[in-house]
Amino acid sequence: MDEGQRRIVLSTEGLDVPQTLDLAVQLNDKIGWIKISTALALQEGFSLTKRIRKHSPNTKVLLDLKLYEEPQYLKDSIKAALTFQPDMLTILLTDNLNTLQEALTQGIESGTDIAAHVPESNFKSNNQNIYKLYKLNNPICVNPQNTRETRCYVIHTHYNLVNELSTHMPLFLFMAYGLEQNLPSPDLQTTLHSIQQTFMQGSDYICIGPSISSNPKPIEAAEAISEIINKTLRAPKT
Repeated sequence: MDEGQRRIVLSTEGLDVPQTLDLAVQLNDKIGWIKISTALALQEGFSLTKRIRKHSPNTKVLLDLKLYEEPQYLKDSIKAALTFQPDMLTILLTDNLNTLQEALTQGIESGTDIAAHVPESNFKSNNQNIYKLYKLNNPICVNPQNTRETRCYVIHTHYNLVNELSTHMPLFLFMAYGLEQNLPSPDLQTTLHSIQQTFMQGSDYICIGPSISSNPKPIEAAEAISEIINKTLRAPKT
């Protein structure tokens, strides 16, 4: 798997379980991640994580639940989700950074990385949360035995926010979604152009749905996307 492939995250929004598992088989070694949506998790349960790994052993699993509860309740929700050992779990970033700290602490114990979800609506309506994260910049939590370090190093956010956030938060990695939302139909060429622009603005991972999942040739679509990512990563910085 090359660098471009590792940075592709297949979004399962709108897919059912059989469709997801079929794509997992086809795209093994072609993409780095499969993102399990909340809707899909509710259909199948968190055990879908293990089923995807069985079908696509070289692909990592992002459990995109965007968890948000009061800290005293969040611990149990995270614990339940981590039982199925996703490679990454999203929680909703709020003005209570204790929530993030709680997730990081539990991530240490399970070996799961935590991604802070920053929705476009939240960013526009309340920048205070974001500026707190700017100051935090590289939140690290080390377990008492110092055997593993876990940090909130991934920001899962709308592609429109990547440029501004990455400018202020150079120590984070950014996983961008939403590229295909305004397309009337899956348009691979338009998507490729948007992917290139998003990586140039600071994205490290890209969430792609219909341009792959609805494409009659999903393997070729994934290969085209990894090719444009590799090309953009190799281009000299301006």
